Amino acid sequence: MKKKPSKALIIISTIIVLLVLTVLSNIVLNKVYKTKYEEFDSVDKEMFVQLSSIYKQFNENGEKLWNNKYKLNKEPIILIRTNKDKGIIRKYAYAVNVKGIEKSFLARKMNMPKSLNLPEVYRISKFDISLISTWEPSNFGTVDINGKSIFYFKYHPKMIENPELYFDFTSFLLHESFHTYKQKDWTYDKGDGEYIENYPVNKENYALMGLEFKFLDKCMETNNKEEVKKYLKQWTTARAYRYKKWPQLVAETNTEAIEGTARYIEYKYSDLTGGKLTVLAKKRKSIPCYIYAGI
Repeated sequence: MKKKPSKALIIISTIIVLLVLTVLSNIVLNKVYKTKYEEFDSVDKEMFVQLSSIYKQFNENGEKLWNNKYKLNKEPIILIRTNKDKGIIRKYAYAVNVKGIEKSFLARKMNMPKSLNLPEVYRISKFDISLISTWEPSNFGTVDINGKSIFYFKYHPKMIENPELYFDFTSFLLHESFHTYKQKDWTYDKGDGEYIENYPVNKENYALMGLEFKFLDKCMETNNKEEVKKYLKQWTTARAYRYKKWPQLVAETNTEAIEGTARYIEYKYSDLTGGKLTVLAKKRKSIPCYIYAGI
């Protein structure tokens, strides 16, 4: 008489079969489901339109964005569609400019319009283990594919349809990809170069910071070069005083260099494309220094 399989074995076997079927069905669907741009939903269509615009500007006006040595349109990118900010649940993952991806049976080339003038785009199955680290709750990062560190970026409907300032798809992508690809060899923030030990949390420091912002606001409000020079001189005086009194604040310049240049790319792109992205100080009245100081 044959011994009947235990209940535990049946459950485990069932789970394994279901997992295998899930993986296989996803691989098949990735190969045949909505493989043409015309079949994409409005979010993915608009995302690729914006990506096309970014690539066009880097191709035609690279020296105006940064210089001709930095070409984001030549760099590999993994674009991951999620349901929300820092989403874990992944809907699709697209590989753009990723060499060797065409050899993977887990990837399917998408049929994209010639008018977008994009490199070849491949959609990757959810079960590609090379992307397992991208499931963590983050908006961007890097992943190793074929021995190369590749930037990945997550986007979601709000980022395309109703974005917050600086967190629209284009601005956010330009900013973070610049950190990854252009700044990877910079040394400003090496060895915790951005860390400030014993930060001076006091009214005097904050009041001086307020003055610095006020002088920078004044610079933004005028096109007169002599006026700009005057305000920058005053800004330099305030900053020099802060750094002399609290030498540890010199590390602020590291952060300013890293974040300021990434923000610069956003502004330059917006300017080239007729966008409305502006420095916040130009859109509101200057905040008095006593508010910065918490007085």
